[in-house]
Amino acid sequence: MAQGQSSYLVAIPQPRGKPAEKVFPAYHGELALDPATGDILRITAVGDFVEPYVMVKASIVVEYGSVPIGGANYICPVKGVALSRTPFISADDGLQGGARPMQTQLNDITFSEYHLFRGDARILPGEAWDADQPGAPK
Repeated sequence: MAQGQSSYLVAIPQPRGKPAEKVFPAYHGELALDPATGDILRITAVGDFVEPYVMVKASIVVEYGSVPIGGANYICPVKGVALSRTPFISADDGLQGGARPMQTQLNDITFSEYHLFRGDARILPGEAWDADQPGAPK
């Protein structure tokens, strides 16, 4: 996805208690599908950063699989990994320009314990509600 059209938000830490800078880099990735069913198996996204953030890295992958829920199988996320490399900012950051140390963060997630939520509704024919009737919608 091109830089001006990207919705891939990456927060870049800033020194001296300033709020993180929100960057929407261009990105590329892959979508893996099961050719027999069309089910999504994996989605990846890798940020393509430009100046002044060429040293920043951010990428994600989400793997999908068949999960039994309520007596049926559903394709759901089963694993996700997010990796980022951003400037390290300490509470007493006194660096003025120049090279800044980098920090790498890894978020490894396993999705589990899915629950199926269902609801039933029935519409019955009947008379219109009288607004003054107890229990009538307001």
